[in-house]
Amino acid sequence: MAPLELEDIQGNILRGYGFASAIYLFFEVPNAGSGRAFLGELVDGLQNAALWDEPPATATNVAITYAGLEALGVAGAVRNELPPAFCQPIRERAAQLLDDTGPSAPEYWVDGLGTERSHILVTVQGRKGCDEAFASEVRKLRGCAESHGLALVHDQSAGELENRREHFGWADGFGQPGVEGAPARPGKPSSRPGDGVPGRKDQWRDLKAGEFVHGYPDEDGQEVSGRSAALLTNGTYMVYRKLYQNVAAFRRQLQADALKYGRTLPDDPPLDARQLYELMAAKVVGRWRDGKSIMEAQRRSDGNSRELGDEALDEPDNNFRYRGDPSGFTCPLGAHIRRTNPRDALGWEGDGRMSVRHRIIRRGMPYGPFLPLREGEEDHGLTDDGEDRGLIFICFNASLDRQFELIQRQWCNDGNVFRLGNDKDYLLGDPTWAPPDTSGSPPIPLPDGRLHIPGHHPGRPAPLRPGASAGRAHPRLRVPADARPDGTAGTGERKMGSPRRSHAPRRAGGDRPDRVGDEGQVRAGKAGRRAPCPSRPARQATWVRAGRVRRGRGRGRGTPARRLPSTRHLSGVDTILIQRLHPATGLQARRPRHGDQGDGRRRGQDPGVGA
Repeated sequence: MAPLELEDIQGNILRGYGFASAIYLFFEVPNAGSGRAFLGELVDGLQNAALWDEPPATATNVAITYAGLEALGVAGAVRNELPPAFCQPIRERAAQLLDDTGPSAPEYWVDGLGTERSHILVTVQGRKGCDEAFASEVRKLRGCAESHGLALVHDQSAGELENRREHFGWADGFGQPGVEGAPARPGKPSSRPGDGVPGRKDQWRDLKAGEFVHGYPDEDGQEVSGRSAALLTNGTYMVYRKLYQNVAAFRRQLQADALKYGRTLPDDPPLDARQLYELMAAKVVGRWRDGKSIMEAQRRSDGNSRELGDEALDEPDNNFRYRGDPSGFTCPLGAHIRRTNPRDALGWEGDGRMSVRHRIIRRGMPYGPFLPLREGEEDHGLTDDGEDRGLIFICFNASLDRQFELIQRQWCNDGNVFRLGNDKDYLLGDPTWAPPDTSGSPPIPLPDGRLHIPGHHPGRPAPLRPGASAGRAHPRLRVPADARPDGTAGTGERKMGSPRRSHAPRRAGGDRPDRVGDEGQVRAGKAGRRAPCPSRPARQATWVRAGRVRRGRGRGRGTPARRLPSTRHLSGVDTILIQRLHPATGLQARRPRHGDQGDGRRRGQDPGVGA
């Protein structure tokens, strides 16, 4: 493979900066000339992907929505070659394909985002201890935009939490894909075992760069072509989603489910409430809250099994597979990281062929203050304080529909491919379920490998027991007495009715293919007003495309992000991050700032727990 043009690729695509703070600024351009002049002034200061000797105080990157491309005067012949996932209005697509309904519906999104007014997204990140330089850079950028007549549509601040946490309490950012040709220090690999594609005999290889950066071969050996190729080369599609998290509701739900789960365990002596909370958290996500995979440690020692929310492993071992746990006895089939990156759990002979084309690079950062646990107080952090908090979810991929959208729609919002029927990701929740189950219908793993769904009603199909065949009646599911809808006593088993749909993975080429849509799709997104916070928070989406910085022009757009448990989507925007600004667009730009980006596998916090 030809070497990656690192000086022409925006720096946040291939490597997270690991900075402490960030701000996301969405601008509306009054006319094509003003927008082009603004980008031309900005491009020399954009951070590229080359390694740095010392990290800068700040790093700036830019993306453009589909509406922005129109406003900047990009030729229709070029725009027409962009994929529908990028071009379709985000408000329509989010409701149709991404389950943005109920409190996460577009009518409740943040004002300005995902609308025709969102044209350019500028991201500024600041290193820890460089607050003054960060504030100065933001003021300079705002002044530049104002001098060219751009209007600020929306601004969103974010900042890291202690111990690499996200608000639900997990250390995050461990499961990024290894990318072929990514920059690395001499003598140091750019990825670790477990980051890439599983091969035979416990070998791993990096994914082809074309899965994330246009202009290079992907896993099928394909590259972008046509009139839009010059614009897309060395760029990518970026998904921006704002996710509100109801932390108190999530903690209460997890605590209640942990106690139910504990009554099914054979431990003697039984685990106490805090041990059960940590174990249930590990089962729900697939990682313990300090980052260690549950495949690596099914249980923790008594000394560190109660307060893992205060710890974070620096580089937990990511070298694990699921082929030795086909029924989910160790890591449940519906665990978050097993859904979002099945590794070798799908396909043939553990080679990862069914998941290799569906990986994403995750970036992002929490926003809002951490909800204190208030040690010693009665509620122990289980009461909402009314503060706005959540995650700014960002990911990069070469194809919005084949990568991000497929993960969201078929793996997180539906359990069919994992033989779990309609079951949704515990972290994403289910807007169709009524309170008080604010995190959806979480499956509880039982010691014998079977799954129990709290609140399950006989009239609704339950997930098949691992290994059951599609089309047969549901196998028996053990249901704790107090979890029964009627509240009756007894701990026996009851038989569920017949399934209303097939639970077997669909065949390639069927009505739900594993690969969806065109390569490199992008679309412009919209956002709406935020609704009052119900117990299940709403989510917000934005799609963006990340691109290159070289001379020429570019555009950007994104895709909506996924919903966490007790989470609402608050907005959506699609953008393209571009490194090269191609002359075909009429934009004038110069080569970006030379710089080195980071040592080692530094990753930014992610909206979802590392897969």
